[in-house]
Amino acid sequence: MKYNLLTFAFCLFANLLQAQTIKTYSGPYENGKATYQYYEDNNGERIYNGPFTYKSIDGTIRITGTYKNGKRNGSWLCTLINYY
Repeated sequence: MKYNLLTFAFCLFANLLQAQTIKTYSGPYENGKATYQYYEDNNGERIYNGPFTYKSIDGTIRITGTYKNGKRNGSWLCTLINYY
């Protein structure tokens, strides 16, 4: 019984050490502003994970969607607004 409990505790602890910390960025992004969630891989690279929104500086383009482990996931919506 003690062996099983110790094994379970070790596996749980090892799993917690591998968990990625999700961070949120909101600020300048390619001629506009974006808000997205990400985590960093072992090389310090950002891996998008979670909701993503983008709005161009002039407000004519809006993009929303979701990332999962660095890949686009589900439906994405791109809205083009004309001011003519």
